Amino acid sequence: MGASSVVPLSTDEIDLVRKYGLTLGQIKWRRQKKGDLRERFQEQYPESDVTCFLTSGRCCFDVQALLAQQRRVGARPEAVAAIPGKAKQTTAVAPMVLSVWKPPAVGSRYVIGADVGEGIQGGDASAAAVLDRKTCEQVAELHGWVAPDRFARLLDALGRWYNLASIAVERNNHGHSTLNTLSNVCRYPQLYRHVKYDATQNIVPVLGWPTDQATKPILVDDLAAAIAGGHVIINSGALIDECLTFVMTDTGAQEAQQGKHDDRVLAIGIAWQARKRGWARPSGERPPGW
Repeated sequence: MGASSVVPLSTDEIDLVRKYGLTLGQIKWRRQKKGDLRERFQEQYPESDVTCFLTSGRCCFDVQALLAQQRRVGARPEAVAAIPGKAKQTTAVAPMVLSVWKPPAVGSRYVIGADVGEGIQGGDASAAAVLDRKTCEQVAELHGWVAPDRFARLLDALGRWYNLASIAVERNNHGHSTLNTLSNVCRYPQLYRHVKYDATQNIVPVLGWPTDQATKPILVDDLAAAIAGGHVIINSGALIDECLTFVMTDTGAQEAQQGKHDDRVLAIGIAWQARKRGWARPSGERPPGW
């Protein structure tokens, strides 16, 4: 492979050369295989301990777009913080961890998507993703194992810190408890209400995001389009890992691979839907453009 035949190395190729000492011949072989296999390349030849999990299912998201975001995020440590005014309560309930990449800015508006777990170690975790409404950048993440009502109080504090962000909580299962505390105990003023219609086509606002057979494909497909188009900026390495192992199974289900988790994926997907569908509304008013 002479110098005259070498195409300039891409960013990911430079990274592989630095990390593994690949030769130009190995880079050429890799390019040929990528051309032959296309989207199946990472399944057949995984290049990291994350992409190796792609072999047991088809990733629902654009793998190359995710790997590009992964390279941008790099190996930097995530900034762990405490919500102002809630430091003692937040840090006392390990392992619920708040990671902040950008604190709230004056005049900026934010939306929070939340997936609620049962709060038991070894079970499903609870997760929340904070998005800047204008830039679509993930600015913070809350993740860990606390009781649903405790999670509600942390969401209340997080939302108030982020300029009274709109909070969309998945209403399934334990989400009902979180929504009840947010609405009736914390009296949080900006809770997302999902718009649906009754039998007479009247608008009925439903508190929280309902993940079901009708809405989950929309959530996943819209998030996939946002990732592929570079419209959402992900700062959580753990979220990228979850996206890489979120697959379409042989039965057509969209879910985490066996042994992996999807709480962060659902949280940012809910945040994206809440952003797309407009401000939280305490009434049955129809969102603009619908």
